Amino acid sequence: MAIKLLVFDWDQTLLDSFAVHRDALRYAAHCLGLPVPTEEEIVRTFAGSLHEQLELLFGGVDGVLPHYGHYYRQHHLTGSRAFPGVAEMLRDLRRDGYGLALLSNKSRSVAVAELAHTGLDSAFDHAVFRDDLGILKPDPAGVHSILRALGIPPEETLLAGDGAVDVEVARRAEVPCAAALWGSLHPEKALDMAPDYVWHTVADATAFFAGLRR
Repeated sequence: MAIKLLVFDWDQTLLDSFAVHRDALRYAAHCLGLPVPTEEEIVRTFAGSLHEQLELLFGGVDGVLPHYGHYYRQHHLTGSRAFPGVAEMLRDLRRDGYGLALLSNKSRSVAVAELAHTGLDSAFDHAVFRDDLGILKPDPAGVHSILRALGIPPEETLLAGDGAVDVEVARRAEVPCAAALWGSLHPEKALDMAPDYVWHTVADATAFFAGLRR
């Protein structure tokens, strides 16, 4: 398999951000006098986008989103971190000559701040966020945009992410995919989509790329 470009998801793939996301949802509920969701409810409704989850938990977005956003922006840098081993993995991939890109449903301003805070801002050649194209995964337009920008064909690309939506966007963009499950909240859903490769740990991903070098 000749891979030249790796496209990574951000949240729960490279960045462990669940705790601050959970707390922001609970803060929003408290501010509005709504029932505060349990951790089980938050995990169960964790979906491809924040708006989907707000609909599932609260029946709407408009009143909740400002409070969620206020808490998240206040606490996301101290409340999230790169998963252990991720920085070293990305460093080694760059050393070995791979192109690296990000594809995330998160807003650019928030994600860029997190990239800088984790020291990963220089790791990537290109990134596409929610507000760049006005689309969300699993729409494949984000993948297509990355491939055009970097001049890499689909068959020389591998997309890795924690969720079923990541496998779906890869399928729709006709690129190979890996389920990166070390931070996944719903690994079974990603596996049900039959990804081409499965990495349960960062060490699994590292071993996969080491195997390609042989």
